[in-house]
Amino acid sequence: MKKCTNCGKELSDDAKFCIYCGAVQNEDEADGLQQTSEEASAPFGLQTAENVAESTMVGEPQGFTGAGAGEPAGAYAEADGGEEAPQTWGEVGFEGAPADTQYTGAAQDEGQPQQPAAGYQSAPNENNTYNTYTGYTPSYVEPVKKKSKAGTVVAILLLVAALVVGGVFGYPYLKKAMDYKKGVSAFTSGDYDQAIELLEPLSDTDYKDSDSYVNFINGEKALASGDYMKAYYCFMDAPAVEGASTRAEACLQAQYDLAKEKLSAGDFNATVELASPLKDLDYADAYKLSKYAEARKLMDEGLYYSAHEIFEDISGFMDASEMIDKCVQPNPSNGPIYKNPSYSSSKVSLKIVVNGGSQNYFFKIYNDKGDLVVTAFVAAGKSGTVKIPAGTYTIKEACGTKWYGTQEMFGDDGSYMLLDISGATSFKLTAGSWQLKIGVSSGGNVGSKNVGREGF
Repeated sequence: MKKCTNCGKELSDDAKFCIYCGAVQNEDEADGLQQTSEEASAPFGLQTAENVAESTMVGEPQGFTGAGAGEPAGAYAEADGGEEAPQTWGEVGFEGAPADTQYTGAAQDEGQPQQPAAGYQSAPNENNTYNTYTGYTPSYVEPVKKKSKAGTVVAILLLVAALVVGGVFGYPYLKKAMDYKKGVSAFTSGDYDQAIELLEPLSDTDYKDSDSYVNFINGEKALASGDYMKAYYCFMDAPAVEGASTRAEACLQAQYDLAKEKLSAGDFNATVELASPLKDLDYADAYKLSKYAEARKLMDEGLYYSAHEIFEDISGFMDASEMIDKCVQPNPSNGPIYKNPSYSSSKVSLKIVVNGGSQNYFFKIYNDKGDLVVTAFVAAGKSGTVKIPAGTYTIKEACGTKWYGTQEMFGDDGSYMLLDISGATSFKLTAGSWQLKIGVSSGGNVGSKNVGREGF
């Protein structure tokens, strides 16, 4: 084995040129043909006038010229003596190369046979002819790939789709932001109607603090109409608006002042209605104001004991202490207080006597139908007489020291009893005179059992 004189790769001993780089291997002999120094020095593929008869190209590859100037490609060239040299066709190849080696196209990867370099002239083959190349073999150029129109169209469609989707889903958010900005601007300038129109739809979706602005505006409208509590709650629900808490406090004060105004006018119902929500908020002394009005209202309804209890609870507020004493009513006259007009007959005369002590007495007499026929009051140490029809009766007795009227009598401080004779609660009174003595020390025939104020 020998090595290429150009690239250094190993070649067969009889190789005339390098199968890797195409370089001619310098030999003294080339298939029995002796080259002159002039031939050796001539460029590859160029023939001098002296060797034109000896070196004739046959089977030229496309784009190259033969030995004779202007000779068409593929023509037969005449050798010495006028004999016609055979033509060699087929793939671009080089005669004189090893039988198993052929070179086509562009250069191959490293380690593969390469196309002979430009200007290479092979050694003479068995027909004593040469393959001669002039010019150069062009290097391989990667063709420029055209951009796919389909890809461009798809990209454009995707971009358009993205813009459409972004518009569809992004526009509502953009509109909200714009409406919010305009709404706040209108609010700041005092144009509440415009602000409500822009911000109210946003408050329904909890957009930023739009609900605070809407609530503040509604609070101002409620305040202007005199609905102070509604205004208060609106302002309290507007924490993002500066000054909302101050406005809320002003609403409570306005409500309180109005309640006191109604109280002074004697409109106790209105006072209670106005003061009650303030009481629930523990505002100032709204609790006492509300309770005072409630007590005055109870007095108007004849429920003096209940009013008395409230005034004692708020003693010290306004004139509550004085009102405690006013709830205790003067004792009525001894005798009947109420008589049912349906039972006007007076065939029975019943005298009630209270023996001494400090207790005052109040009586209710019912017939066997359960109808209240008469009521009577007898003070301590006094007596009173009632006249009723003959019949069977139930008698209830209440006693105490402070009289709070016929509805609540002696209040919770009194005693409330149902009278009986030997356990029987029915008293049969025939026409004539009868006497009922209260507080006898001995010899009495009337007993009693407690029924409480609710059962009296």
